[in-house]
Amino acid sequence: MNILFFMVFILFSILILRLGVVQILKGESYAAQADNTEVKAINLSVPRGKFMTRIIN
Repeated sequence: MNILFFMVFILFSILILRLGVVQILKGESYAAQADNTEVKAINLSVPRGKFMTRIIN
């Protein structure tokens, strides 16, 4: 039981360290990449399909 707890603790520690590296050390470069991303909004008229109903007698 102690080994399982230790393994889970180690895995969560690695995850927290990795998230810290991504957010703290590399956060500014990722923010710059996000700011440089170009998004274009294109408004196109999309024709709707025909609605067909079936009447059951």
